[in-house]
Amino acid sequence: MDETGLREVLARVAEDQLPPSRVDIGLASRRGRRRAHWRRIYLPYGAPVAAAAAVALIAGLPQAVTSNNQQPPTVPSVQNGNPPKVAPPAFDALEPFAVWGWLPRAIDPDAMSYQDAEFSDGETLSAYVPRANGESLQFQIWPAHGCKVVNARRARLLECGTNGSIGSFELTTKAPPVDGGKAYWVGNNLAWQYGKSGWAQIIPANLSRAEVLKVAATLRYQSARFRYGFAIDRVPAGWRQLGQPDGTFFTFTDGKPTPDSWYFGQRSNGEPTLQIWAMPPADRTYNTECAVLTHVHKQSIKLDGTRATLLSSATAAPSQAFEALCDRDLRGLDFGIILITRDAGATTPAPGVSHLGGVLGVFHHLRLLGPDAQNWTTNPLR
Repeated sequence: MDETGLREVLARVAEDQLPPSRVDIGLASRRGRRRAHWRRIYLPYGAPVAAAAAVALIAGLPQAVTSNNQQPPTVPSVQNGNPPKVAPPAFDALEPFAVWGWLPRAIDPDAMSYQDAEFSDGETLSAYVPRANGESLQFQIWPAHGCKVVNARRARLLECGTNGSIGSFELTTKAPPVDGGKAYWVGNNLAWQYGKSGWAQIIPANLSRAEVLKVAATLRYQSARFRYGFAIDRVPAGWRQLGQPDGTFFTFTDGKPTPDSWYFGQRSNGEPTLQIWAMPPADRTYNTECAVLTHVHKQSIKLDGTRATLLSSATAAPSQAFEALCDRDLRGLDFGIILITRDAGATTPAPGVSHLGGVLGVFHHLRLLGPDAQNWTTNPLR
């Protein structure tokens, strides 16, 4: 999607008349929070990233297709999940906190999802039917004290984020408890306490309340790890895996949570220097980065019998310098590497980079694991 197309999508979203119960989940509101370290690289091609966020938001928009007066089903509390007794103070940036359990048969879980380890944002999962006006789900969960219940003029409100910055909505009707936690209907949405001091919410479209309750009760907590379609056997000393700069975008490949990219960098400053991605092209949540990079030297090379693109930044010191290698179909994977070779303001290579031999050197120390996620690894460092 180009910038014009993105603007048209966002304009249509702005014009839609949404139900009053919708909460601003923050998926598309993180515009100014990407670290400056990566902004210099990503700023020229921010549109595809923004388009991905817009797609995730659109996929999760609730649709008022059932009556707010619909009575909740007369079912007892369902306890099929494994919720924590106490909500954690924060989420781990390197692993998902919650993943889907049961989903209605028509729903595809492979939509883009999002997790931010920062205090106020929590984790958002999206799932939908891949057709117009189909069923969809959006699940959002917050760490401890990310939301609070307040009483305001005959109404009971759940405020999420600082002073309700993420959302403030009325808890209209009691719902059957979810895994023993108190629950409320917010229009057609479901909000419940999944652990002490922790709240979660499901925003459905075209689903019954009984289905929503079952989805909530079968979520799996801290029971899945991110999986990666590659392994690497050489990294500089003092480097470690890092959380993504503005939160972790991920999808589900063959039911396995898969981050959009893997980040690695110096332990001392916590800044990502190396980015790698490898997943089936259909599972990539936005266009491969190499296709939209600007101000670069570009070269077409052969990589394992396929045509790949090798890029290097066309900027001199003290600007940030980088190399990139991309192949849209390498052994069934959309594959790429971005390596920052010189930090902004520096005249010498970034620490540890010179030992890697550039992006081609990184590639020769990688082992691609193929398009079948069952063969992927939860630990890419070998």
